[in-house]
Amino acid sequence: MTAEEHEQLRTNIWDHIYRSGPQSVGQLAEQMQLSPQMVVGLVDHAWFSIHDEVVEIATDGE
Repeated sequence: MTAEEHEQLRTNIWDHIYRSGPQSVGQLAEQMQLSPQMVVGLVDHAWFSIHDEVVEIATDGE
């Protein structure tokens, strides 16, 4: 998978969370048709915050 494809998937996850609210890693994996490990790798990024396996959009100060 190219860096560009990774960025597109990350953007798709951000858009999904923006529309639907915080989601668990498992929910995101199922809805985005990715492995949970792939989701964890993609959301290990400044755009996201993870607490107890729930992924949300990061806000300033987190």
